[in-house]
Amino acid sequence: MMRSLLILFCTVLPLIGADNNPLESHKSVKALAVKGDAAAQFEFSNLYRYGGQGVEPDNAKCLSWLKKSADQNYSKALINLGEVYLRGEIAPKDEAKGISLIKRSEVGLLGLAQSGDAFAQEKIGALFQSGKQLGIRNQNNRAKAFEWLLKAANQGRVWSQKSVAMLLHYGEGIRKDPGAAHNWAKKIISRTDLDLENDPADLESVSHALYLLGVQCESGEGTLMNSKQAADWYIKSAELGYVMAQHKVARLYLKGEGVKLDYSEAYKWTLIGSKQGDIRSKKLLNEIKDTLTDEQRSRAHRNSRSWVKKTSYEAAVMSSRVKTEGTGFFITSNGYLITNQHIVKDAAGISVRTSKGEFTARVVKLDILTDLAVLKVDEEHVCLPVSSSREVGLGDKVFTIGFPQRGIQGESPKYTHGVINSLAGLKDDPRQFQISVPLQPGNSGGPLVDENGNVIGVVTASLRPQAGKVPQLVNYAVKGSYVNSFLESLPSVLSKMKEPNVRGQVDRSKNIRSVQDSIGIIIVR
Repeated sequence: MMRSLLILFCTVLPLIGADNNPLESHKSVKALAVKGDAAAQFEFSNLYRYGGQGVEPDNAKCLSWLKKSADQNYSKALINLGEVYLRGEIAPKDEAKGISLIKRSEVGLLGLAQSGDAFAQEKIGALFQSGKQLGIRNQNNRAKAFEWLLKAANQGRVWSQKSVAMLLHYGEGIRKDPGAAHNWAKKIISRTDLDLENDPADLESVSHALYLLGVQCESGEGTLMNSKQAADWYIKSAELGYVMAQHKVARLYLKGEGVKLDYSEAYKWTLIGSKQGDIRSKKLLNEIKDTLTDEQRSRAHRNSRSWVKKTSYEAAVMSSRVKTEGTGFFITSNGYLITNQHIVKDAAGISVRTSKGEFTARVVKLDILTDLAVLKVDEEHVCLPVSSSREVGLGDKVFTIGFPQRGIQGESPKYTHGVINSLAGLKDDPRQFQISVPLQPGNSGGPLVDENGNVIGVVTASLRPQAGKVPQLVNYAVKGSYVNSFLESLPSVLSKMKEPNVRGQVDRSKNIRSVQDSIGIIIVR
């Protein structure tokens, strides 16, 4: 049992620094600490551990102030000092002393946790994960751990958020919920307040969240299966120094799964993982070293020596952050699709997520006046016919299927229907229809479809509140005739487009299924 506790605090729970509400300044903390305030001494030790507020990191001073606070039985200092001795980082390693200090902290921590202290909730949750806490012996109480970690996670403790995501994904002691795990992992990598360079808990949490997203994309649990996206998440985690991800990336390059087959790159990542002491990487290194050419090995060694772990939040994570989302639909079977220009205009990267997976997209053409964009993915897809809108009349029934408010409503496509309210748009704009189809953020770029299964427009906008009054079901779509005009300069696209369906020859249920198969989520980063 001592061994299990040691593993938890040495390899899972990093020495977490200050509370989320540190004292206002170095001077005020020092003044209180000198007077013997245990909480201030604890905060002061954290200032010296990580630096900040004009204080340079100093391990000796950190340990000195931490001991002063622990001598007063301050629970947070006791558990941090216990972790110091278990890990042997800024003090000689002493497992017995470390575990003794952690046990002394338990009762005080529980009281703090029950009063709502997020730091204490996180530590109590970690103790329950270890199976040796608060009088409970030989029991790995993951359900209780989850309860406390969730409380801390909801207060913003990033290590707890990572732990909650892992427990939910693997269903350890609780009901398995990969979708909820996915949301927590995405929440972590979407945070802008993390310090990957100076805070080990932040670095570990982000790298593990990225790895979990890779696991989910690879398996299809919690999200759509996509080997390319999985590889991207794994590589981002590996770049942050997570050895499990580095080993995984090496195997991906060996097999060409989600990445281009590259033995030299695989060897590079086994070298990097091996240098960090990863046993799996060392084993794989020995297995493959004789299969490479001298040139491949030489290149791998050069690249591994020049590799530097990323601690820049922007370099590691920002490239994954979603700026905006919308809906799009395919107009050719070889991967051309339509969406709104305003969705993709500032994109650094675009992907399209369909029922088949997620695919990288490139912009082919944009038009500000009609708010239309043509994208291209290198994948075959079911497509929809685009029809002239000249025969559309007032009151004609129409519908759309899209992905509104995906973060709230989920990724399943949503159907809404209505009628043509006007043959002109905002301020009598002849390029648009006014429609009564209910729309929400995320519907933009979706197809407006008639009863024959033809696209007669592209959903584009809703009327905003005017003078404090909220308009009801006043929405707009670019007419199909203007979509066809927009495409005239792309003959290679026009030649691949389907002919419109003949009136009355396609039933409603088939129309809906066809639209579902032809749409995708437009994700802009």
